[in-house]
Amino acid sequence: MTISIQAANHIAELLIKRQETITIAESSIGGLLSASLLAVPGASKFYLGGSILYTLEARSRLLNIPQEKINSQKPLSESYATLLADGMRHLLGSTWAICEIGATGPGKTPYGHAAGICVFAISGPEVRTKVFKTQSSDRGKNMQLFNDEALSFFTEVLEEAKPKFSK
Repeated sequence: MTISIQAANHIAELLIKRQETITIAESSIGGLLSASLLAVPGASKFYLGGSILYTLEARSRLLNIPQEKINSQKPLSESYATLLADGMRHLLGSTWAICEIGATGPGKTPYGHAAGICVFAISGPEVRTKVFKTQSSDRGKNMQLFNDEALSFFTEVLEEAKPKFSK
């Protein structure tokens, strides 16, 4: 797997220029998004932290979301991803948060979702969600594609959003 340095560098430039910060809530890509952003020199200027929220228990405990609220969510839904992104942003006080939940494969999820689906949520000055499908059951390939799409989606949102501060 490769780290998407070019996209991460662009995100870093935008965040640093705007004096904004980010936190990450990852699931199926297992840290690739955080690794991509942390590969940028000076990441401490914009990256506050992240977590791999791979299980329901981790999502509930690490983000301090009541288990009942987690259980009431539809798996791999935009509202669920938004709940997690909001939780991570509030936990660390960042300007932005990205959440990724998905099914990398090779098999279906316990909820019946086929491999190759990912749901992204961005929480911050703008809230946006996106469902991304690869139609592939290749776990490693899906992890990379989901990471690349997360970086691309966040870049798009940042470029369209009004900066928090003007210089």
